[in-house]
Formats: sequence, C-alpha cells, structure tokens
Amino acid sequence: MSENYQDKSFAAYGLDDIPKIKRMLPSEYPVVATRNYGDNMFLLEGDALLCLEYESTTSWLDFIKYNKYVIHTLERLHEEGIQIARVIIVVIYTGDMQSAPAKYDVGGLCLQTRQVFLSKFDTDEIYSGLKS
Repeated sequence: MSENYQDKSFAAYGLDDIPKIKRMLPSEYPVVATRNYGDNMFLLEGDALLCLEYESTTSWLDFIKYNKYVIHTLERLHEEGIQIARVIIVVIYTGDMQSAPAKYDVGGLCLQTRQVFLSKFDTDEIYSGLKS
C-alpha cells in the first residue's frame, strides 16, 4: 500500500504547499504500556516529515500525542541516518467538526497544526467532479 503514496501530493485537501511524498513510513513503535503510533507518517521531499492525523473530537491531549509520534519517528529516522529539516502536523477532522484549536503553546513546547475540516468541503461539487 505504501508504494501507492510515492510522488503523491496533499493538494486534494487544499494543502498545495506541502512537498510530495518520498515514502510512507511505519507508524508503530514498541513502547511499553502505551499506544504510541500515529495514523500516518510520511517522509516528504526536502527531508520534511509529515504527521497526518484523523480526528473526530478535539482535546489538548491530542497535541501531546502528536508530539510523541513525531519524537519517536525522528528518533527512528536518526538511527537510519536521515535528518529531518521540517516537521508538518496535519489534522483532518471528520465532517461533523467545525473548528478546533490549531496551536498548543506552553512556552517551552509549542505545536502548530495545519487543519483540514471535511465539513467545509463542497461534497456535491467534489462528487460531481469525480463522477465526470
């Protein structure tokens, strides 16, 4: 499945400025007594890391888990000799979500997410385009 993502973009989500995917990364990390893997992790062109998450609710704890996912991925990539130049965190929210905090800032830790709200997409127009 991961081969299907290579050279693809996130333009369909309105994220035209995110580089194309070089490869999909594993997102499961063995950590004792915790679920510590993200929804999708991608290594992008320009040595950027994309953490792509899907949410149907919102909580400040989400920002903590995104940070864990990114840290574990950065550690693994460092072991492979890959240095990441930039981290992008994108959260795609289900159709019933209208808004959510995009930033978690407690001074020494600040996480900024890019957000995609499926509720803001014109699904009739998208369906019509796909159908034609």
